[in-house]
Amino acid sequence: MPARADRRTRLTAVAAIGVVAPVCAEYLVAYLEITGDLAESLGALLIFVPLYGGAALLIREVSVRAGMGWRGRLLLAAVFGVSMTG
Repeated sequence: MPARADRRTRLTAVAAIGVVAPVCAEYLVAYLEITGDLAESLGALLIFVPLYGGAALLIREVSVRAGMGWRGRLLLAAVFGVSMTG
């Protein structure tokens, strides 16, 4: 049973990163026209989850597997943030 609980915990963490990343990137700024409309905001997550959530998961996996720690993770996130605007 511990292996199943461990897998469930990991999947929950992956889903949370995937959803929280676009919410922080797009919805908290509140510059989109769909900010007040819940249905359109949830629909836009279909686009934003792969865009921001995928990048957040990739940054996390690269930094963990390379042993970079938090400094490396923040550096990779900063590089992504700068390159995303360009």
